[in-house]
Amino acid sequence: MDLVGREHELDDLVERLSRRRLVTVIGPAGIGKTSLARVAAARVGGTFPLGVHVVDLTSVDVPADVGGAMAAQLGVPSFAALVNSPTEQPVLLVVDNCEHVSDAAAAAIIALLEACPSPTVLATSRSPLDVPGESLVVLGPLALPPHGVVDTHAAAMRMFCDRARDAGASLPDDELEAAGELCRRLDGVPLAIEIVAARCRAMTPTEALQRLDHVDMLSRRRFRGTARHRSVRATVEWSYALLPGEQQRIFDRLGVFAGPFTASMAHAVCGELGDDPGRTVRALDSLVAASLLGVEPHRSTTSYRQLETLRRYARERLASTNSLHPTRERFVDHVVTLAVEVIDRARGGRDPEVLGELLSLFDNLAAALRWCLVHDDGGERALRLLAVLWGVVHQARVDDVGALGEAVLARWPDPRTPLWADAAATVATCRYLSGAPTDALMLAERALPFTGDSLLADVSLRQVMGEARRALGDTVTSAELFEQGAKEARARSADAMALELDVARAIVLADVGATDEALNLLREAHREAIERRSQINEVWARAIEGYVMIRTAPGDGIAVIDDALRIARRIDHHAAVMVSLRARALAQVATDHLDDAAQTVLDLLEELIGRGALHELRMVLETTAIVLARAGRRGWADLAAIARTLPIVNLTASVDHEVFPLPAHAGQAHGAPVLSRRDAIREARRLLREYLETRPSPATNEPAAADASFLLVGDLWELRFAGKVAYLKPSKGAVDLARLLSSPTVEIHCLELTGDTPLPDRPDPVIDGAAHGEHESRPREVHVEIDEAAERARSAVTQRLRATIRRIGDAHPQLARHLERSIATGTFCCYQPEHAIRWRT
Repeated sequence: MDLVGREHELDDLVERLSRRRLVTVIGPAGIGKTSLARVAAARVGGTFPLGVHVVDLTSVDVPADVGGAMAAQLGVPSFAALVNSPTEQPVLLVVDNCEHVSDAAAAAIIALLEACPSPTVLATSRSPLDVPGESLVVLGPLALPPHGVVDTHAAAMRMFCDRARDAGASLPDDELEAAGELCRRLDGVPLAIEIVAARCRAMTPTEALQRLDHVDMLSRRRFRGTARHRSVRATVEWSYALLPGEQQRIFDRLGVFAGPFTASMAHAVCGELGDDPGRTVRALDSLVAASLLGVEPHRSTTSYRQLETLRRYARERLASTNSLHPTRERFVDHVVTLAVEVIDRARGGRDPEVLGELLSLFDNLAAALRWCLVHDDGGERALRLLAVLWGVVHQARVDDVGALGEAVLARWPDPRTPLWADAAATVATCRYLSGAPTDALMLAERALPFTGDSLLADVSLRQVMGEARRALGDTVTSAELFEQGAKEARARSADAMALELDVARAIVLADVGATDEALNLLREAHREAIERRSQINEVWARAIEGYVMIRTAPGDGIAVIDDALRIARRIDHHAAVMVSLRARALAQVATDHLDDAAQTVLDLLEELIGRGALHELRMVLETTAIVLARAGRRGWADLAAIARTLPIVNLTASVDHEVFPLPAHAGQAHGAPVLSRRDAIREARRLLREYLETRPSPATNEPAAADASFLLVGDLWELRFAGKVAYLKPSKGAVDLARLLSSPTVEIHCLELTGDTPLPDRPDPVIDGAAHGEHESRPREVHVEIDEAAERARSAVTQRLRATIRRIGDAHPQLARHLERSIATGTFCCYQPEHAIRWRT
């Protein structure tokens, strides 16, 4: 069976089946639970002497019939006969589609597991069975391509392209962007993607996108499979019908949210007046258990999200009872209140939680703003929402905010309107980030006289004016504007913004050669940020300090940059990650580590693609050209010429690079090549990889001992190898790798890695001789039991180690290649490097 984009989940499920007796795959309708379970069963079936047997409960309507249906599908006359005739041979039983008879299915599975120790049960359900010892694999949507980026490697895009091809459709390159947007609109739900992709035989993805809101787009006309898989709507109705009345009411009202929301937000919008908030929380918990809500933990707060296909159904239900308009009004009022609260908290300190809240609120802010544009007579709510969006445009969604902002200012054009100047600051920033600094300057200058009753427009307007002046080459005025803005910010007790403007002025000072003054200003900003516990200001000042140090002490600058990069990744500060990676590459060029610089630029490219930050492409292409030019590689001049056609939208993107100037005529002799942004990215990636693959091999490819570490830092594994740092999400495979790296050449039994007591057939450095003798004296049947456990452990450990190494390959290919050569798996696992390396673990 073809399973697209579920490699990690498949590895996880296979590993769990090796050590747990009941594993349940849960997830919303159409998410692919059955497909995953069937493929996993096929993979592990050979490890069960009696093989795999499947029971499908779809057609069972009465709970009392579950036991009989299970027995009949297993070829046994009755359920009593099934539990009273236990086998001693292991068998895998797949029990599919339990949700509508979950209590009866759970009781039957308990009876089977208690009757004999041989069966392992793999169940699928939209909610947990709540059976003791149950291990849950939660299946979510397929990975989506970032906004504005065509990424055919994203799991949802891979499925869309595969299913379209299976249906006889051909997707030209100019339709891939629409296909990606379809995947995002469908929330990465496999069933929805399959249905829409099949339609591409008769229409293009662009046409499908335009017709997506029509119900027939999400149904299959001639489908001979299960009735509830004929359309997405049918799968939603199947789940909705199982909800009690109060949960249906909450589910319907949640349809007005356009993005993640907290329990308090849900209560404000969906709860009845006077209701206990705990009642709403209990309803949310029930909807999560029914896989009709997703959960998104974010630091100390839990957020929920309703898939778009579910939201559409919920809104239809609201409209049918004339409840849509009043519910949306409650939603907009609450979002406005929240947005202002977040901005007020952001004045004193730019901490990651405030930025994270703003980013997580973005979809709801945008939805509320669209509603105001259509339904509000006055601009008070819309202008307030637009003012708040100034806090996110440097991080994400510039095009979306810009389009909404232009519409708001066109609808309410009077600059004397309260908060108009704050809204204008957001729009001016979008114009600057979209490559129109002159237009940004004109709007900001128009708004500046009307800041008397603003939130912080007298500061934010000067910031964008300084950025625009710098992009236009006027560094003197730029520095003056940043200094004025910082003074205004401090006068308003907006210390975080003041620090940000100090850092901006330092960048401009470094541009004109005042490096010492810039470094002093940055170090003072860094000290003050630490004092005020403002992590975002702290990491930003540190990243720019390393960037400025390239001019005078690039070797020392790398240590500062790496420190900033580590923190920026931990707090998910995209701008600081991008600047740190670029600064690291330039510092590596300055110290003649061109191979490392090329690899860092590749990391920078992947960061840009992963975040969908194409407005920063000039900075990336320019850095690529510098590395390739220093290495004497072809193609650098064309990339430099393309970079110069792109707008300057970042203070660290060069007007004409001040550290490593490129010839002014680069690429101009034969004219700049006509390449799209996507093709320019492909060309940069190709040239960098070609350089890394064809460069002369060093005497040894192994890093110095001090370069190698595999450490758990906060919530991530930090991997250092061959001068490069990468980060890995926690997993059992990562724990196994750390254990092996800490004991080079030592053979470790697979049972020890799974947490069981290893009893190998021979003494080894992990098991002493006494234990070995005791093992040899035990009865033969115990040996059989141990051998079976060892076989399962061997398979599980091998799968998770290999899966982890594959994931490392995405971030650090050189380390992955080293581990592939050096990690031996099997009954005994061992790390055997070609050259001795001391790992810090």
